Amino acid sequence: LSTDDIPIIIGKYQLRKEQVNSKIDKMINIKTRIENHIEVLNQAIEIKKRVDSLSEDKVIVKNIPPRIVASIRKSTPFGFTSIAFRFIELFNLAEEEKLNITHPYLVIFYQDYKQVNVFHSDYEVCALIQNENIDMKKDFITEISGGIYATIAIKGSYEKSIFKYNNLINWIKNSEYKISGPTIRSYLTTFGAARKVDDLVSEIQIPIALK
Repeated sequence: LSTDDIPIIIGKYQLRKEQVNSKIDKMINIKTRIENHIEVLNQAIEIKKRVDSLSEDKVIVKNIPPRIVASIRKSTPFGFTSIAFRFIELFNLAEEEKLNITHPYLVIFYQDYKQVNVFHSDYEVCALIQNENIDMKKDFITEISGGIYATIAIKGSYEKSIFKYNNLINWIKNSEYKISGPTIRSYLTTFGAARKVDDLVSEIQIPIALK
């Protein structure tokens, strides 16, 4: 081994180190995604228990932390298929931008939830971002404010959720709270996993503040 060979060997070790670090980063991302999936599935189990139990109409007040999301907002037809296509569009965007996104997937409604128009509605599809360094200047990345939310468990289609939504609105009206932002529907069951729309387990979340 000559001194002339040492820089070459160091270079090879550096390259190998970078390759190992890259693999470590990928494994950490996979581990994080698995942990998130476990957490979401546990949430889905709890919400399904709420839906299946006698207390399915029970409103639960939660303190939800801020959520950094990738999102697409459009005025388009509203329905199971339309939402699924919007999410596919979002997934493609995340892949192009090398964003690590995960569920629960969210839909934010910018109009009265019970008056959503099947043919033309203003809503935003969102997915949580797990990347550590996020460029908040990009127009498709936003933060959903954290705070107090009134929530109710839902199973099934939009049409079936209207009754629950009305119960939630009435609860807020009769409470010490007022609505402070748009309605969010958080899907604990992914669209791909749901064999039919009636299998979707979700939660309506409405941000509230003291009157």
